[in-house]
Amino acid sequence: MIDKVILYILIAIIPGLIWLFIFLRRDNLEEPKLEITKVFYLSMLLVIPAGLIEMNLLEKISSLEINNLYYFLKFVVIVGLIEEIMKYLVVRYAVLKRSFLDEPIDIVIYMIVSGLGFATAENILTFIADPNLMTDPQISNGVKIAMVRFFGANLLHILCSGIIGIFIALSFYQIKKRYLILVLGFTLSIIIHGVFNFSIELFIINNDEQIAMAPFVITSTILLPFILAIGKIRKMKSVCKIN
Repeated sequence: MIDKVILYILIAIIPGLIWLFIFLRRDNLEEPKLEITKVFYLSMLLVIPAGLIEMNLLEKISSLEINNLYYFLKFVVIVGLIEEIMKYLVVRYAVLKRSFLDEPIDIVIYMIVSGLGFATAENILTFIADPNLMTDPQISNGVKIAMVRFFGANLLHILCSGIIGIFIALSFYQIKKRYLILVLGFTLSIIIHGVFNFSIELFIINNDEQIAMAPFVITSTILLPFILAIGKIRKMKSVCKIN
């Protein structure tokens, strides 16, 4: 049993490491490995307080009628908002004002790393919290779950965190509109996060195979403009100090 738990933890970590390798290769300069590691693991740790806060708030709205307002509160105001804020706070207090953060693309990279840390911790919890998976003699189901999360929830966290990073980078060059740009970035990220989770809820409720593809449609639709935006950010001039 312990061997299986260790195996599934390794399987859960692999998707995050693959995405981390992909996006770090797109950076102009190599970031300090210690700082990358620090952001990754700090974000993993914040999954626990984020989950506790979410459970507490979800319990408070559990008596509400199941309608559009309930879903908005659940997926956007509670889950989306809390998780995106948590991932941002890691970067905000761990690296945002450090001297090595001198390129606009740097903040995007660190936000992506924070998203990957959070997603990796979610992967681990998903595996070890499933008793059926832990008792299944075959590991193929675990591998399938890892693949689904690779293109689904893991990519979602990359996109949502990266979007915030992109808007933060843009705000450096629009001082007068800085806070408006930041609000737009966070709002867009939180809404995308909420819509993604809502699409999963719809699939669970309706058990419809067509709806099952909705989360992947969301992430794949956003991926191309996201990559193009990162390319634009990479070409922006260096800044002497990011604050």
